[in-house]
Amino acid sequence: MGPVENTYTTTFSNTVQLSKNDTVLDVGCGSGALAVLLAKRAKHVHALDYSPAMLKRVQENAAFHQVNNISTICKDWYESWDAVPQCDVVIASRSTLVDDMQAALLRLNQHARKRVYISYPANPYFVDAQVARILGREKQALPDYFYIPAILHAMGIYPNLSFIEYPGPLADTANFDEFLAQLEEGENLGESQRSRLQAWYDADVDRAATGGEPIRWALIDWAPPHTQE
Repeated sequence: MGPVENTYTTTFSNTVQLSKNDTVLDVGCGSGALAVLLAKRAKHVHALDYSPAMLKRVQENAAFHQVNNISTICKDWYESWDAVPQCDVVIASRSTLVDDMQAALLRLNQHARKRVYISYPANPYFVDAQVARILGREKQALPDYFYIPAILHAMGIYPNLSFIEYPGPLADTANFDEFLAQLEEGENLGESQRSRLQAWYDADVDRAATGGEPIRWALIDWAPPHTQE
């Protein structure tokens, strides 16, 4: 709870075309950062998430930011959405890691009158690719983002594609010890990995200071098919 604006949320929300009379469905709303930002420009936002704890945080964030046009819906991707309202705009921000992408896209289309906006990891490791290989993360990689435009194209939809980019979690470390400490917060590193990371760091200190590759999210938006009939 607190500030809701950062590079990611600002870029995403600025991309969403809204009028003051539009309604929004925020699928996988999390703690409600985008819901709060969009509620300031829309008639109403329906914040959907499977976690009651997250939906409580949405309500707390709405109260903190004095926004009173957000309602919550406790649903996941896989149960019936018959009671979920159709809205002018549907967004799914960082919530599209689903078992069946085509089914998810169809569901989003069915609930959007005007436009759909989603984001999906364009850097599937969430760290520099070379660092990911040292950490042994290759098997954790996600499908590439471009399979989503391919599925949409097969539906007769021509989406827009852009990217949200910002420094990764390893950026702004002053030296290798700080860099390593950041990694070791979530990794159990062996001596060989530390040695290889040291070599990667020393090979280009300026690159290392930026954390290597930035975090990238593919931002994909389109008009649902029924708007083109």
